Amino acid sequence: MEFGFTEEQNLLRESVRRFMRKECTREYVRECSRNYRFPIELYDKMAAQGWMGIPFPEKYGGAGLGPMELAIFLEEAGYGWYGAGTSYFSSVVLGAYNILLYGAEWQREQLIAQMIRGEIKFAFALSEPNVGSDAAAVELYARD
Repeated sequence: MEFGFTEEQNLLRESVRRFMRKECTREYVRECSRNYRFPIELYDKMAAQGWMGIPFPEKYGGAGLGPMELAIFLEEAGYGWYGAGTSYFSSVVLGAYNILLYGAEWQREQLIAQMIRGEIKFAFALSEPNVGSDAAAVELYARD
């Protein structure tokens, strides 16, 4: 039984590592951190690489890869800069992946494809005044 990474997984790891070294300069990271700014340019470049589609089926424009490839990407992105990994995770995994799991088919077909291409971004909102990140205490709700 083989417990190592496949050649494709190693290639993904090296590609993300090289990309992060090139794109996440100290100056860029400091500028985003200092200004509490979403790394939009980095996000757009990751979308251009096709990485927004890692966990999504090819049917919706994704790469059709599995959880191991997603973990490899997140590890290398986070190693390059914590903000890159968390930005990806909040938009792709917490945002768009929930549409894959719980959304209507039209949402999967349209919104996931747009996110993969970098045309739209998702966010995961959990906080409101006097609540912090206690999901059980959130009072806001959606209605028709």
